[in-house]
Amino acid sequence: MESLFDQLMSNPVVLAVVIVLAILLLFSLVRRLLKLTVVMVLLLVIYFGYLVWSGQEVPTTPEELKETVTKGLQEGKAAITNKVEEVKEGLQKKTNEIIKEKVEKLFDEPESKK
Repeated sequence: MESLFDQLMSNPVVLAVVIVLAILLLFSLVRRLLKLTVVMVLLLVIYFGYLVWSGQEVPTTPEELKETVTKGLQEGKAAITNKVEEVKEGLQKKTNEIIKEKVEKLFDEPESKK
C-alpha cells in the first residue's frame, strides 16, 4: 500500500488522473442521491396535495405522517387482496364452465356419430 502511495506522490500525472476519477465518482454519487431526494420530495408533495384536495387532515409531525402512510398502505393492501380474491373466484368459475362444456362436448360427440 505504501508503494502505491509513493508512486502516486512521485508521479503527478497519475495523481491528477486519480483525483479526477475520485471527483467524478463523488459527483456521480451526489447526483444520484439528489435525484432520490427530489423524487421523495415530489412524492410527499403529491401526497400532501391529495390530502388537502380530499379534505383530510394533513399530518404535522413525523409520527402522524407515519401513521397515515401505514394506514393507507394497510387499506390499499386490503383492497388489492379483495380484488385478487374476486378475480380468482371469477377465473375458477369461468374455468369450471369451460371444462364442463368441453367434457359435455366430448361425451356428446360419440352419440351424434351413431
